[in-house]
Amino acid sequence: MLFAVGLARQGRYQESIEEFEKGEILVGTSPRLAAGHAAVLRKAARSGRAADAWRGYLDLGLQTIGEPEQNWFGPTDIAEAYAQLGEKVEWLEKAYDDREGIPLSALNRDPGFKNLHGDPRFTDLMARLKLRE
Repeated sequence: MLFAVGLARQGRYQESIEEFEKGEILVGTSPRLAAGHAAVLRKAARSGRAADAWRGYLDLGLQTIGEPEQNWFGPTDIAEAYAQLGEKVEWLEKAYDDREGIPLSALNRDPGFKNLHGDPRFTDLMARLKLRE
């Protein structure tokens, strides 16, 4: 899944969606459900605008988070989608509360959250994680 997100960060949405679909199948999602998710993402990315693609990723994540067969989609994933859209820090707080250690341990260096640097809530979270912004 990280590879798919990396491709999306580069604006390579179609490639990202292909890798996302493969990754879903690898973590146990049925091929049919994975294809359905990919179709939703393709529709969102069709415009070629980054905001549309990230909004599709966010919407899919919000629909599937908490479902046992979707255990790969956590609060940090939701937080990154919001960050890419220039919105909300609340999901990072949820990731912190849920103790999502590994995704949070490099948050200060993760390019997906670069636009949150300088946000007082992000700065506060970095201090609680003992990370430099």
